Amino acid sequence: MPVYTPWATLADLQTWYNGGAGHPFGTDAASDLDDSVRQLQGFLCTFLAASFHPTTGKLLPAAFDAGTYATDTIPASSISGDIDGSTQIQAGTITNAQLSIYGGAHGAAVVANVIDDGAIIDRHISAGGIGEGKLAAGAIDSSTMFKAGIVNNAALATNAVADGNVSGVSGTKIAVGTIEATSLATTGLAAGTVGLHAIDGDGATNNEICVIGGALTATIEPGTPPTLKFALAAGDGENYARFTSGSSGASVASTWTARGSWTKNSGGATKMVVGTPTTRIVLGSAGTYLIYFRSCHYSTEGTACQISMNAGALTQMGSGVFLPLGTGGASEGLGLITATASTDYIELEYYCERVDAHGLGYAGAVAGVKFAEITIVQLV
Repeated sequence: MPVYTPWATLADLQTWYNGGAGHPFGTDAASDLDDSVRQLQGFLCTFLAASFHPTTGKLLPAAFDAGTYATDTIPASSISGDIDGSTQIQAGTITNAQLSIYGGAHGAAVVANVIDDGAIIDRHISAGGIGEGKLAAGAIDSSTMFKAGIVNNAALATNAVADGNVSGVSGTKIAVGTIEATSLATTGLAAGTVGLHAIDGDGATNNEICVIGGALTATIEPGTPPTLKFALAAGDGENYARFTSGSSGASVASTWTARGSWTKNSGGATKMVVGTPTTRIVLGSAGTYLIYFRSCHYSTEGTACQISMNAGALTQMGSGVFLPLGTGGASEGLGLITATASTDYIELEYYCERVDAHGLGYAGAVAGVKFAEITIVQLV
C-alpha cells in the first residue's frame, strides 16, 4: 500500500507518478483511494491558485517571472492591446534587433505616432545609432528637437542639409573662419543684415579686409573711430587694365570722333582687351566699372572729350578745355559705367572746334610719347 505525501511542485507529482505510486489499484482500501483523490485535488488548487486569478481565470503577474521565457515561447501576433512599458516590460529587455520595424507578415511592431514627445532622451540613442536614411523628410520639425551640442560639424556630411533649409542661425552658432567667401551664394546675405560691428577693426595687428567687388577692397584699420580705406586687390589683374595710345596727327573738326590705336599696358589677358576696330576697348563681362581717361590736344580751341559705350550710348562722363593756337593741353575725366553684357565696349571720343595737323597732341622730337590714356577698374 503506497504512502501518500503532500506534493509541493509539479515536479514532485511527476516523480511520484512515474515511480508507480501514482497508480492506486482498485483493490486498495477505499480510504486510501479517497486520500489519493483529495491529495490530487489539493495539489491542483494550490498549483493553479499560484498562477490564475480565482474569479476571472486570467494569469496572475506572479506567473511571469522576468527572464523565464525562452525564445518563441509566445507565438507570433499573440500580444495586442495596451502594454505599459514602464511596468510590464523589464528595462533593457527589448533590443533593436527584436523589433520588427519594416513590417512583414505581422506588420511593424511600432506603428506611426506611438512614441510620445520626450519619451526618447539622449541616453537612449548611442553614438551613430541612427544610420543614413533612417529619418524621413520632416521627421525633425523644430529647433527644440535638438539638445545643445548634439550635432557637431563632423556629424553632417556634405550636402546633408538641403538648400534653403537653414534659417534663424545666430552668428554665435558659427565658428570663426567656418564660412569662406566662396561658400556664400550671391543672395546668401540679405540686404542690410551685416551690422556696423561685423567688421570692426578692433586690433592693432588684425585689420579686417573685405573685397567690395572686382578689384576693389576695403580695409578697416583700428582707431577711435576706425579708419576705412579703399584700395585695389593685390594681384587682381583681370579686374584692372590701363591702355595708352601713341597716335598723334590731325584732329577732325566739329564732330565726335573716337581715338584709336590703343595698346594694353597692364592687366590680365582675358577681360578688358582692345577690340576691332582698335578704337574699341571690350570690357569682357557685365558689371560696374570705374574709368579714368585723358586725351591730349594741340591748337584745337574749344575741345571736349567723353566716354561713349557701344557706339553711341554716351555716358555723363566728359570734360572740356580751350586750347588757343600754339598751345597744348589735355581733357580728362573720371566716372562710372555699367555693362550688361560681356561684349559691351567703350570708346574715348573727342570734339574739336578747329582742325590742326597736331590736333591729337604735338609729338615734337620725344620718342614714345603717349597722347591718350584710359584706366579701368571693375568694381562689381
